[in-house]
Amino acid sequence: MGKTTGISWTDRTFNPWWGCTKVSDACDNCYAEAVAKRYGFDIWGPGAPRRTMSDETWKQPLKWDTEAAREGKQYRVFCGSMCDILDEEAPEGQQGRVWKLIDATPNLIWQLLTKRPANYKKYLPEKLQHNNVWLGSSAEDQKWYDKRWPLLHREAVKRGLVTFVSYEPACGPLVLSGHSTAPDWIICGGESGASTKTRRVLPAAWAENLLAEIREKFPSTAFWMKQMTARTPAMGAQIIPAHLLIRQFPGEKFVQLSPATSLVLKVEPDKVEPDTEPVEKQPFEAQAEPVKPETRPFDQPEIGQSVPEPQGWPGLSPAALYGLPGDVVRTIEPHSEADPTAILIQTLAAIGNLLGPGPHCSVESTRHALNIYTLFIGESSRARKGTSWDHIMRLCLRVDGPWAQNRVTSGLSSAEGLISELQDTDPPIDRRLLVVQSEFASVLKIMRRAGNTLSPLLRAAWDNGNLRTLVKSNPLKATSAHISIIGHITSPELLRNLSDELTNGFANRLLWCCIKRSKFLPEGGSVPEAEIASLSRRLRGVLEWRGALAILNCGEIMQRAICGRLYIQASARANPDRWVRPLAGRKLRCSDCPPSMLPSIAAQLYAWSIYRQRWRCGITASHPYASPSGKVLPLVVIQ
Repeated sequence: MGKTTGISWTDRTFNPWWGCTKVSDACDNCYAEAVAKRYGFDIWGPGAPRRTMSDETWKQPLKWDTEAAREGKQYRVFCGSMCDILDEEAPEGQQGRVWKLIDATPNLIWQLLTKRPANYKKYLPEKLQHNNVWLGSSAEDQKWYDKRWPLLHREAVKRGLVTFVSYEPACGPLVLSGHSTAPDWIICGGESGASTKTRRVLPAAWAENLLAEIREKFPSTAFWMKQMTARTPAMGAQIIPAHLLIRQFPGEKFVQLSPATSLVLKVEPDKVEPDTEPVEKQPFEAQAEPVKPETRPFDQPEIGQSVPEPQGWPGLSPAALYGLPGDVVRTIEPHSEADPTAILIQTLAAIGNLLGPGPHCSVESTRHALNIYTLFIGESSRARKGTSWDHIMRLCLRVDGPWAQNRVTSGLSSAEGLISELQDTDPPIDRRLLVVQSEFASVLKIMRRAGNTLSPLLRAAWDNGNLRTLVKSNPLKATSAHISIIGHITSPELLRNLSDELTNGFANRLLWCCIKRSKFLPEGGSVPEAEIASLSRRLRGVLEWRGALAILNCGEIMQRAICGRLYIQASARANPDRWVRPLAGRKLRCSDCPPSMLPSIAAQLYAWSIYRQRWRCGITASHPYASPSGKVLPLVVIQ
């Protein structure tokens, strides 16, 4: 309880008692429990006694009400930071005492926040004397929002009260549009009270996507960006990106704060400019004020700060993060400077190779397995191309150690050397091979040498996996080879060395992806071992399942979608650009598929659009299309 508080979205805090019982993932690192233990109170959990407050504590809101009336305003009071007001084990009579206190303080706005919104019906009176209450519920991810928002909305509508949802600590992405209504107010924030080892970091993309959705679909919903992680630099705070520095109360107009604004600065209603455009008329762009000369320039790197994206750079939508690969990205991204897109695509490449040549789909009479070729384009040492792969390799070592140690290699130089690695033997060897080439420019240079046959061999490996050298002495042969490639290159190197490979068909077998550093972590990051273990268990389950896979098909709905739009775009025969025509020549087709596959296919189609857009951003604006490999659709099996 306090007249002053570090919670940015309220003026006062009031706790009628201390103590609670954990009910969901957001409670794992409960700051209130930690505070109680620090003071020596064992008051958490079912059956534990709650700590009641003195009469003097209960008199404080009455004093605030008098003060607010004298100043001609209303104070906002958060009830309660050290308890859940709808706790089933609240001290006897204390909830009723709160309702009476609310009726006695018309100059206070009571912000009630709970993780038990179903109990509003049970405990909250049907009629409050002044309606000076905002009904709130926490929702740390999509699952809990879908459960709690309808309950909160129902009870608020009955009483004509303002609603708010605290998306803090954010433990997963959140989309509001699955419901026809939205709260009057959304508070967004990462976890602040836990230690740096256990604290769950809020990816900027989650907040960005939520804000964009609010402004497009629910413009009357106010948005309050509380914090990315901790609240102060001493606790490891991260600077809020400029375009997310928005702090509205319900009913306020949109206000964009300065990038140099304090992490705990609030926007008072009387500071809103009269000519400020309402939220629904504002484009989704940062409208930050100029930084004063004496303050830190915003482009100076800060720990954990999201790197500003180049103009027109496409973001990675949650739609692309489907199933297990999406969970891999969400687990690794907060702890890495790597581009989330690089994590996603390399996960798909690794899993596709681990599954081997068995699972496949057919396009007419052509068989397509799950091996893909992908090339990441980014600045040397700054795009964190290698960093992204290291995380995936750590996971693969847990899943299939012999494969990770013996079937992941580098050093592409000649067709003969590649075939010898996979040549037919008795007994047969493992035909899977993942080539991770950190200097792909050297491979392109080798392909340009007279007489080098590496390019046609890689094309054959992508097409059917049957490789051979037609020489008189010591001919080499490898059948059913399952080769995947992950390459890294800079944009200047690519433009210098990619010439003949544009027209001979090698380039259009690659998935092109420009990447960049996602954030600044000078001391690096480490994914918790427990989370890696959980992902590895799930991935081993996928590998056990592969024996039941044979032919993978696509459904009628997706067939129409691809043939009607992407198939035509991918062909692009009418485009005269010498880069576009050969790169877009690899066609997309699909046939029949069970409906359960459709969400994953949609995710892959979204990933395709990212390749196309990022080629445009990273290479040159005159190259509007990059070819999607036909191998992107078979990856629907990775669920």
